[in-house]
Amino acid sequence: PIHFTNLIYDGHLYTLTYKWPGVPNNPCSDVGPFTLEDLNKGLESARFVGDKAYLVTFRVVDPFFIYDLSNPDQIVAKGELKVPGYSTYLHPVTSKLIFGLGLDSGTWPRRVKASLFDVSNPALPVEVGTLVLGDSNSWSEALWEPHALTFYPVTAADGGKATLVGVPVGADIKLLSIAD
Repeated sequence: PIHFTNLIYDGHLYTLTYKWPGVPNNPCSDVGPFTLEDLNKGLESARFVGDKAYLVTFRVVDPFFIYDLSNPDQIVAKGELKVPGYSTYLHPVTSKLIFGLGLDSGTWPRRVKASLFDVSNPALPVEVGTLVLGDSNSWSEALWEPHALTFYPVTAADGGKATLVGVPVGADIKLLSIAD
C-alpha cells in the first residue's frame, strides 16, 4: 500500500507519498533534503499546516521534522526533534502547538502515548508534554483511524481557551485538556 497526504498552499499542490517496503516501482516523495528511501525509515505521520510540513518517521526514536514550504522552489528543513516512541497522528491545536498520538516505543511491551509539541520556533521544536495512556500493550483505534479522535475547543468562565481531546484507549475513552 501507498500512503499519501496533500496540501494546496498559495496556489501550489504538495503531495507527500510513502510506499511500504517491498512494494516495487513506486517512488517515495522527496521533500527538500529529506528522502525517505535514503534514510531507510518509515513515514508514520505527516501534517501540513499553512506553509509548514510536520513529519514523523520511526526507527528507534521518533524524529519529528519541520519543513518550510513558503518557497516551493526551495523547501527547507527547519527543525528536528528526537523523542522516544513515535506519533502515528499529528493535529494542530494552535499555530504553536501540535498534538501527537502514537506509541511510547517500538518494542514490546508498548503503550499509547500522547505528546504535545511546541513549534513556535520551527528551528527548535520542543516536546512540552507527554502522557502515557493505558497499561502495557495498550492500543487505540486512533493509532490507525484518525476519525476515532475528537477535538473540541472550549472557553472557560475566566475567558481562557483550551482544546478537549477524546482518545479511545482499549475499551475506554480518555479525555485530555490542552490549554491554549
